[in-house]
Amino acid sequence: MEFNANPTAVFDGECDGMLGVKLFSFIGLFRSLKTIKPGTFKKLNKLATLSISFNPQLMSLNEDVFRGLYGLVSLQLSNNGFNEIKDFSTALKASFMPMLTTIILTELHCPRVEEDDFAYLPGSKVRNIFFDGSQINYIHPDAFIIIKDLRNLSVSDTLVDEPNVIEVLQKIYKNKIPLMSLKLKLWGNKTRVPRQLFNVIGNTMITELILNGNQFDIIEKDTFPKMPNINTLILEESKITDIKENALINFPNLKQLHLKENKMDTIPLGVSIGTLEILDISRNTKPESSCFSFKFDNMTSLKILDLSYNNIIRIYNRSLHGLPNLKKLNLFQTNILLISNNSFKELRNLEYLDLGGNDFPQISWVKNTFTGLIKLKYLSLEKCNIKFFPSNDIFENLASLQTLNLRNNFLVEIPQDFMISMSKIKVLDLANNQLQTWQERLFINTAVKNLIISRNPFTHLTKAMLQDIADLKVVDVSNNPFHCECDQLIQIKNSLTDGRINHILSILNQTNSFCVSPETDKTIVEYYLSNLERCSRERIIKVLRHTAPLLICGFVLLTISLVSYNYRSHIRYWIFLLKLSLSRKNQLNKKRDFIQRRINYIYDAIVSYSDEDRNFVIRLVNMLESYDPFLKLCVYGRDFESQTNVFESVLKWAATSRKTLFIISNSYINSEWSAWEAAVAENHRLFLENDCGECVND
Repeated sequence: MEFNANPTAVFDGECDGMLGVKLFSFIGLFRSLKTIKPGTFKKLNKLATLSISFNPQLMSLNEDVFRGLYGLVSLQLSNNGFNEIKDFSTALKASFMPMLTTIILTELHCPRVEEDDFAYLPGSKVRNIFFDGSQINYIHPDAFIIIKDLRNLSVSDTLVDEPNVIEVLQKIYKNKIPLMSLKLKLWGNKTRVPRQLFNVIGNTMITELILNGNQFDIIEKDTFPKMPNINTLILEESKITDIKENALINFPNLKQLHLKENKMDTIPLGVSIGTLEILDISRNTKPESSCFSFKFDNMTSLKILDLSYNNIIRIYNRSLHGLPNLKKLNLFQTNILLISNNSFKELRNLEYLDLGGNDFPQISWVKNTFTGLIKLKYLSLEKCNIKFFPSNDIFENLASLQTLNLRNNFLVEIPQDFMISMSKIKVLDLANNQLQTWQERLFINTAVKNLIISRNPFTHLTKAMLQDIADLKVVDVSNNPFHCECDQLIQIKNSLTDGRINHILSILNQTNSFCVSPETDKTIVEYYLSNLERCSRERIIKVLRHTAPLLICGFVLLTISLVSYNYRSHIRYWIFLLKLSLSRKNQLNKKRDFIQRRINYIYDAIVSYSDEDRNFVIRLVNMLESYDPFLKLCVYGRDFESQTNVFESVLKWAATSRKTLFIISNSYINSEWSAWEAAVAENHRLFLENDCGECVND
């Protein structure tokens, strides 16, 4: 929280409403603040970090100003108007701030630290005091005796001289204060090593020595005296060009060596120490400089190696020889163009590998690139200009891989077979690519639980994507140009059950994925919850608008079909009558058509009878066909096709017969079927030609 005030600001109010905050930072930036009244912070008992800095008119602090800050851990009082430490140190009471561990007093204008300046801190938990960049030129040797648990002290970039620091350290050691870290960054920009001071440091309990920015140039064998307790040596930004062989032999227990931002173009012989576990030699060469070379001997204990931002270019299959216990290797932005086969084969204990920031040619991805990395858990290929997924077999040897970082590339899709091959990956980072939505599920039967697909051009989430997300624990889809339209909301609602929808909403709510269309300041979840009911109504209206006419037409067609099917015989009969009527008109007007039609008759007559008169009909038909005039008759049961519909047969043969012969009996009169046949014959007016050649009705 930041506060700004007018030139005559007085900080005298109570900070209410913050009692429930567990971790809270309070940064007072009152550029012209003159005073802070007691009781201002009395209700902030859970405040963890407080900074009151850059107030040149703030000349002092009341001794009760920090009352109530029982949870305060870190206090910063930088660049204010204090002329002496006592102007504010009377307020540093352990009873007010029992949890205080860090006091940051950078850029002070106080020239001295007196013996009783920290007299109010007996019994406190203060461990860290930083004077970086202050104008202090003298520290009383007994100034820190009252702080019994002091662990870290920084007098970087101050005016304190070597003899004064020696006196302070001797008093600290004599009083058994457990000082572990001493920071002398930019301490005089010395090109020589203050040997007397280092002799004193070597006889204390200090384990971490920070000498950044002191311009040592070349470190020789006798540069440092015997320093058996030092396990961390930080020589960053020191313009070192070389460390001679055995130059660090006086650090028999050295485990961490930080050489970041120096001027070396190779791993110097002097860092080949059997006890070394962490080596940071990043940012030593520049792209336009010579190629950074490296060779590792006698470094069997090394676990973490940082070579990032060097100009390495090539890694050969013996480049990393001699590092059997290495667990973390950082090669970020080292301009690597080629990794030879089996380059990592000896790093069988490697768990973390960062190859990001290298524009690998696609041909560099070969099957044996990662051979030997059987314990690798984290692999970063961030910002490598990858346009499509390398072939699956280059990862097949990474049996333990759990996290794959592919952010900041140009990937367009995630191949399904790639996900199958990455069966053990739990975290997949694909942020800031060009990924398109996928229509088929990709994360079925995979171990992925954390998926990062932020900053991709997704405008919506497909059904397959929603189903995939529902099976994951953490998904980051923030900063995508989502179109929060009704179709998308309905897609979410209809794709999954209520329980899985709530899980998806919870995931989306964690990353604050905002809608870009329509223009709104709402997240997807907020838009979903506030517009789902409206969208559901609009969806129903839209569906009805399109489906109602189709339903009506369908109903009409269905009705017509059913009626046509039930009355199909009648329809055939009506069609027959229509054709007959048309034929009659043609025959009356066209004699030639009549003659041609007469020639086309098949039977002289069709016999219509009742089935009870069958025996009589058989004898009659036999007589008419066997004797003069030898008629050809159409008889049901003999001439009708067995597989043909009876109605159709009657209509067909009536149309091809010149006459209809009725066998009239009581049975025939009482038969509905016979009555129908008679109706057919009545409407079937056959036309004959008389002796004069005229067409007449029968």
